[in-house]
Amino acid sequence: MMGGVDDARQPSADPAAASGTPTTPLPLSPLTPDRAPAAVTAPPVAPAPSSSAPSSSPSSGPAAPGADAPVPLAGTAPAKPQFGAAPPAPPRPRTAWGARLVVLVVGALAGIGGWFAATRFLPRWWAHRIGDVSDGTFTAGVSAGLVCGLAFTLLPLLVLRGVVRRSASWTARFTLVVLAFLLAVPNLITLGIVLGTNNAAHAAERTFDVEAPGFRGATLAGVVVGGLLAVAFWVLLGWGRRRRRQIADLKARLAERDEQAKAPTADPDDD
Repeated sequence: MMGGVDDARQPSADPAAASGTPTTPLPLSPLTPDRAPAAVTAPPVAPAPSSSAPSSSPSSGPAAPGADAPVPLAGTAPAKPQFGAAPPAPPRPRTAWGARLVVLVVGALAGIGGWFAATRFLPRWWAHRIGDVSDGTFTAGVSAGLVCGLAFTLLPLLVLRGVVRRSASWTARFTLVVLAFLLAVPNLITLGIVLGTNNAAHAAERTFDVEAPGFRGATLAGVVVGGLLAVAFWVLLGWGRRRRRQIADLKARLAERDEQAKAPTADPDDD
């Protein structure tokens, strides 16, 4: 009877068996052969991930320098640049050195040809043309000189008036300068004949003396008159522009005064 009570009160020697956790016996040590193996609770083992399923966890750090970049699949659209990213710089155009060299050579040849034409051919040609018009008479020579000096001075100066305009583009300015130079060529040729020291200039002077007397002096007078007329025309244009500006300002002031007069004024008695 007592023995049964002692057996009921005696705790179990195996706590792992009482808790229901599986135990794994450890091998006996050779140093302690007389002791019973202790029970050790084995930790739960997680199931191994399947090798066929790809890893969905993103990389926590930057890719290695030698790692290959992901290649987009065929038929997929390329990734769009992020908002605010700078666009790629366009490639720098290659300098056309061949075209520049050709332009320089052609310009040099044209300048040399123009110089020889202006100093060797044009003086004789211009003197004979004026001699044909004057026919050796003094009146015709003076008339031709006045017309040439006046026309080929006034017209270039009027054309140059458009160069100083602020609204004119650089292309228009260059075109106007070239046009003014071409219009002044007859007077420039005459000036080159008068100031020239080569054989062509001396031959042209002798032609003027014989076939067009008074042409050179009349040309100088025409140049002075043409310059004065051009300056007067510029002054008139500036005065007219200033007058139009003043009239527009006066009209604006009168309109503002009329609006102020028509506006209803507040009566202090209404308060």
